[in-house]
Amino acid sequence: MLKIVEAFIQLTRDDCVVTKEALKAEPGCKIARLKIGSGTTTHLVSSSKNIDKLYTALQKKSISASRVGKESIWIEGKSCSACSAIADTGAITLSSRAVNDNTVIYRVLVKSKGNLEKITKDLKAKGLNPIVTLHEMPKELTAREREIIYEVYAHGFFDQMRKASLTEIAKNLGISTATLSESLRRTLRKIVRGYLENSLVEEIEAS
Repeated sequence: MLKIVEAFIQLTRDDCVVTKEALKAEPGCKIARLKIGSGTTTHLVSSSKNIDKLYTALQKKSISASRVGKESIWIEGKSCSACSAIADTGAITLSSRAVNDNTVIYRVLVKSKGNLEKITKDLKAKGLNPIVTLHEMPKELTAREREIIYEVYAHGFFDQMRKASLTEIAKNLGISTATLSESLRRTLRKIVRGYLENSLVEEIEAS
């Protein structure tokens, strides 16, 4: 049974053309990576000001660029060394954010602590100076629930263009669709409850 581990991996590189150009055009913009690949990466760049200037600058440095609403831009560009390396690890990337034009933090799911140690070693060998921080998944999740949420996410069930049905994933797990549906509902309820509880604590501490 998989022993899923969630972690934040901070990497340092200086070859992300999209990040450099975006922060040069608008230093206050926010940059997220929505689809990370070894060849290309899709970025979402957001800013409440100078969006036209930002769009013009990014068009020149990207494979494709599209406006999304009044404050965001979809940008597909060549993957930097960090995104390419993360994509090659096989880890599931939950989210990412650029700290500055040289540093990016990825939130990932990996199959085990041993797998995470191997990934860290490989990233060090590539000169990306990884800083890894474990992130506790909801403690009330059982090992089986962790495995289920990993498999469902890995198979693209939560993607906008769903890549697999619950029936297909259930077959892969060796259980019935009804059992998977109930287990997933229970697991998501625990995750959402944990998120809400943590958010409330943060709000109280900040007030």
